[in-house]
Amino acid sequence: MSVYEATPVLNALNDFYRAYKDWMDRGSIVNEDFSRRFGLCTSLSNYLYTQGYTKETRREAAVMMKESFIAAGLSEQYPFNDYHGKYVQECMYDSTHRNPQRIAWIEARVAELPPCN
Repeated sequence: MSVYEATPVLNALNDFYRAYKDWMDRGSIVNEDFSRRFGLCTSLSNYLYTQGYTKETRREAAVMMKESFIAAGLSEQYPFNDYHGKYVQECMYDSTHRNPQRIAWIEARVAELPPCN
């Protein structure tokens, strides 16, 4: 269950989680919303931008996501990697979307969401 009350910003973040999982489930084909070279923070920013969300909503959603990393005991900057170099390797080899911890994070967030209508 989310610790946040439903707000437009939380809804935007949840839309992102659903879209990212759908992108992974469909084979992670690069498009205007998602790239295999980006982690979740950049992917969130790109997705919300392409979907027309305001700069303020994008910023607040990024803060909310980082707060959720911290609340889960993860690093704010590299929540799914041991160190910067490991993250850079994933980016260089177009494999951020295959990181098991990142996948588990997305799947857990989506599992918490109410079904779409």
